[in-house]
Amino acid sequence: MTQISQDEVENLLDPLTDIFRECMDAAWETYRTKYAEFSVIHHPRTRANIVYDHIIANLRTRLDRVGGVRFVEQRGLIALLVEGQLLLKFKKLTKGRLSRNIPTRQSRTFALQLPLPGLPGALANLVVGYQLNELQTDIAGIHVTCPTLDSLAWGFEIPRSPGADVVSMPVEPADAGPQELPFTIKQDTAKARRDKDA
Repeated sequence: MTQISQDEVENLLDPLTDIFRECMDAAWETYRTKYAEFSVIHHPRTRANIVYDHIIANLRTRLDRVGGVRFVEQRGLIALLVEGQLLLKFKKLTKGRLSRNIPTRQSRTFALQLPLPGLPGALANLVVGYQLNELQTDIAGIHVTCPTLDSLAWGFEIPRSPGADVVSMPVEPADAGPQELPFTIKQDTAKARRDKDA
């Protein structure tokens, strides 16, 4: 179990929460604008992976010269170690503020609040994640959660800064006309011959 309280976590992360929100909002905006042409064919998993990659890239840039934080990587996991006490993963969250994980030994160890082999021991393994709105067109909330194996020990929302712009992803493409696919569809030649002979 965690060896640190939610209040202590909120205090430790206070200097970083605005950066987390900005990086996640910027990653979503990048997806919304740079991938708009292809977003209609993206599976939700593809979208989540693209947004994740941009979140990590944004965080690496923003936290490059911030003391007390460093990225650690092991077997596909990229996490942020904060003050040697908190190990943070960045994820998309469900409505219940849970992250979806393939049940590997690593993900179970993380959720059970146990130290991950080869990584510095932390007082808590936490998830900083974004939730999408019902239509999955915008970020509805960004939360810090303390996972257990099947639920949450606790969590809190990172509030949006006053006056922050909220940008929504369009539900329909801006150009409602026919769209050219980024690939060609081969016609079944046997079927085409049968249709021609009929």
